[in-house]
Order: sequence, then C-alpha cells, then structure tokens
Amino acid sequence: MNHNRKHPITIICAAFCLAGAIVGAAVSKNSSFAENVTGSLLTFSAKSFWDNLFSTGKYLLAAVFLSLSLFGGPGIPVLCGLRGFFAAYYMTAVVSVVGHGKAVFAASVFFLPFMLSISAILSFASSGAEASAGITVRAFERGAGGAVVNREFVQRFLVSVVLVVLAALYETYAAPGIAAGLLGG
Repeated sequence: MNHNRKHPITIICAAFCLAGAIVGAAVSKNSSFAENVTGSLLTFSAKSFWDNLFSTGKYLLAAVFLSLSLFGGPGIPVLCGLRGFFAAYYMTAVVSVVGHGKAVFAASVFFLPFMLSISAILSFASSGAEASAGITVRAFERGAGGAVVNREFVQRFLVSVVLVVLAALYETYAAPGIAAGLLGG
C-alpha cells in the first residue's frame, strides 16, 4: 500500500480546518451572538462524561458515516472545516467576553480538546476517504474495487476513538477546574 498518496487528503482536511478556524474567529469578533453563546459556556455546569463524549465524538461519528458513503471525499474536508469554525468561534467569543487578559482561559479550556478532536478526524481522514472511494467505485463499476473497510480503517478508527475519549475526559474532569480557577482569579 502506497502511503504517500494518502497525505493529500490529510493536508486538504487540515487546510479546511484552518480556513474554518480563521472564518470562525473573524465571524465571532463581529457577532453580537457571541455573548449569548458564551454566557452558557462560562457557567460550565457539570456535564457528564457521556455528554462530553458525545459532544466531542460527534465529529468523528460524522466522519465515519461520511466515509461509509459516496460523500466521504468532499464531506470529510468540509467536516474538518466546520470543526475548525466552531472551535475558533467559541474560543474567540470566550476571549471577547472574559477579556484578552484571560486569553489563556480560552486556550486552556478549548484548545486541548479541539486538538485531540481534530487529530482524531485527521488521523481517520485518509482511511475514511479511501473507504468512500471504494464505495464509489463499487457503486459505479458494479462491484469492482477492494475492501471498503480494511485493517487500516479499523486501526485508525480505534486510535481516533482513544483521542476522542481523552478529549472527553479532559472536558469532564480538568476543564471545569481550570475554568473556575481562571475565572475566579
């Protein structure tokens, strides 16, 4: 298997994530909606591990569903763009509400789970796009093509699940304490 051909989809997904983050940060700075969004974020009501797992894992779940469809090729990069957009939007909105002096707050609370989440999607992106391409080939060439779900697909999925679980653990147990310390000080 030639792994060199898989890097372009990962690079494309990373570029979409970065573009989404830039747009999200720009939109958040000019939005009166930011204060309403961050009002609920700043309270940090105790969410359960399962709530955080779903919240963080929904992007990976969407990537898996896209990879098992004809729409994985264009869909996974768009999903990465959306993940970047929402993360940057919320982070920028929080910074604008708590003030730039507490920018560490936004970075410490949102950046690590975002990095774990986007790493999960990016590590899965090449296998997901390959699976989607296999489905497309099978659909249009009447069964031609290799296995859609192979060992690499499953391995990358499992690595991605571990990353999402780590993000959910951080959001459940570490982030509320960090937020309380930074907002209280």
